[in-house]
Amino acid sequence: MQKMVYKLTAVLTALMLAVAGALTVLLTAPFTVNALSPATSGNRGMHNYSRWASTVKSYLYSDGDVLVRVECIGVSNVIVEQYSKEFQLLSSQTLSLELPVWGGFYAGEDANYIICGQTNEEENNNKEVIRVVKYDKEFHRLGSASLYGANTTVPFEAGSLRCDEVNGTLYVRTCHEMYTSDDGLNHQANMTFSVRESDMKIMDATYLVEYSGVGYASHSFNQYILVDEEGYLVALDHGDAYPRGVVLNRSVYTAGNGEFDGISDSVLVQYFPGATGDNSTGAAVGGLAETSSGYLAVYSANTAGSGMAKRNVYLSYTPKDRFTGNATVVTQITDYTGTGYSDPSAGNPMIVPTGPDEGYILWNDVLAGSSEWDGLPRNTDLHYVTYSSGGKVSSVQTVEDVWLSDCQPVFVDGKLVWYTTNSGVNQGAPTFYTLDESGLTATAVRSLTSIEVTSQPDKTVYLEGEKLDSTGLEVTAYYDNGTAEVIDGYTLSGFDSSRLGQQTVTVSYQGFTASFSVTVEQEQVLLYDYNRDNVEDVLDVMWLAQRVVDGSAKPAQDLNQDAVVDVLDVMTLAKRIG
Repeated sequence: MQKMVYKLTAVLTALMLAVAGALTVLLTAPFTVNALSPATSGNRGMHNYSRWASTVKSYLYSDGDVLVRVECIGVSNVIVEQYSKEFQLLSSQTLSLELPVWGGFYAGEDANYIICGQTNEEENNNKEVIRVVKYDKEFHRLGSASLYGANTTVPFEAGSLRCDEVNGTLYVRTCHEMYTSDDGLNHQANMTFSVRESDMKIMDATYLVEYSGVGYASHSFNQYILVDEEGYLVALDHGDAYPRGVVLNRSVYTAGNGEFDGISDSVLVQYFPGATGDNSTGAAVGGLAETSSGYLAVYSANTAGSGMAKRNVYLSYTPKDRFTGNATVVTQITDYTGTGYSDPSAGNPMIVPTGPDEGYILWNDVLAGSSEWDGLPRNTDLHYVTYSSGGKVSSVQTVEDVWLSDCQPVFVDGKLVWYTTNSGVNQGAPTFYTLDESGLTATAVRSLTSIEVTSQPDKTVYLEGEKLDSTGLEVTAYYDNGTAEVIDGYTLSGFDSSRLGQQTVTVSYQGFTASFSVTVEQEQVLLYDYNRDNVEDVLDVMWLAQRVVDGSAKPAQDLNQDAVVDVLDVMTLAKRIG
């Protein structure tokens, strides 16, 4: 990856570390700041899959008052965009992927992590195959950790990657194509490793051919992981052989020290009919969540195990205190029964907790292919249910013209939020969706194209020393989708009340400018405003006349300089005022 050096940052950092007794520091600045225009992509429906999943490219998380979009677009660029809670683009930057194969992203509590890798077809145990790069919350690079060899020829192959953290340890569950086995084939399986976040050291890793008692699944076509409230590692896999089904694993000992105990309990949540190792399982695994009393898994599957049979959405509930297959309860949420090509089938569902014991399950309809279910979008209807403790679900609700994507919805300020992109909608820019009890709203992200002063300020003429007054100023922003709106939050520059004459005041907003003109005039001194009403007029003449009559006039009012203040001075004042 090309590296840039920020000299001032490096010098200041070195000084601080020298005081602290540190010896060496390497800083890199891995990003480029972009113009304020949202990155375009096509993530709509990318969470659906026919046989195996792919790595998640689109992420969204809340960071204080902003939402952050992180997405891998193309083969080497990772865009990072900040949005307001109203989905206005605030900033944008691009990171360069350090290794050519994208793995995934994780927003930790104190740092962010990007996982990438490279192929190792030569089966070299000294070759780096996976790298975890640590960033601060502003996406400045802090360090990295690497796996070498790791029985891996292709990292993240035919599956996905997900993470969780506890007690300063990052846990990564993903998949890989392994070294050539005795049968001459390169089989695929899941793998798990842990990283100590403080110094980015690999603490433990499982990547060899194992058995289900240690959480091993092969092939594993989708992977999920979480650390539960009691501190146990819980994982969910989509297997087609060992085992063939949806398998839930939980570590026997609590996590946090970075090392795996090598033993886990396993529950086969759903068995898939068909031959061992047949990649066609007729299913897709969509998510894992915890409740106060158990674990929930969502998936779509058909009863045939492969072919064109319609998939339905299922929710399984496994109690924490009875972590067994017999205690697991599976609820069928949908009832797709059609047999024709145009009849709908359930897409891969998503589960989104909104509290300890409640949340949403969402999915779109898809089509079966000509020879096998291929996950082609059928329409844009969104279906969802809410769930409660024990895996109970509500009735199905439907909203038209709403898409899911590989962006996992997040729960922010009492609402579910996610985004989709599609080249044929909003020119490929994100459309944000929010969902709560009141319903669903969609907000398309717009690109600002220009701003204009559409109403001049009330005051455009100033005297020396006066402050700029923008009362009455109206500024309008214009966007690429043809919309416009009056804005605030702009800055004004270029006004100098000590400089006489006409001036141009610049209006700046998100990289665009407009302007208006003002005039600064020399302050007039009112020598004859005797009554102090800021005007020289007949009232000042009458004021002086009264003082002449009552004898209270002052020597300074001897305007004709004849050493006496009298009616002649009143006449002189009248002439001067006009």
